[in-house]
Amino acid sequence: MGEDYQKNNLIFCKENGEPIYPDRFYETHIELIKQAGLGHVRFHDLRHSVASAPIDRGFSLKDIAELLGHSSIQVTLDIYGHLQDKRKKAATDALSSLLPSGTEKK
Repeated sequence: MGEDYQKNNLIFCKENGEPIYPDRFYETHIELIKQAGLGHVRFHDLRHSVASAPIDRGFSLKDIAELLGHSSIQVTLDIYGHLQDKRKKAATDALSSLLPSGTEKK
């Protein structure tokens, strides 16, 4: 776009750098979800995926909080902490498997 490009320091913008207005952004999201054959996926669900995938893979809450732009780890924990329960169960199951036979808690 050369000199016609508007430098607005935006993450998402039109090709010429102009802002994308929320209604158009949402419409584009819906179009892309349909094209991908994903059914109904709310835009906020994508943010949830950005949080849950790293949690499932063992990333630190500090890294996830920074990725999501949260002001503190506590905010991330309050919103997404329940996702760690699956990881905790897997960890305790793995530790239980290390115990000699007959010492597992029933």
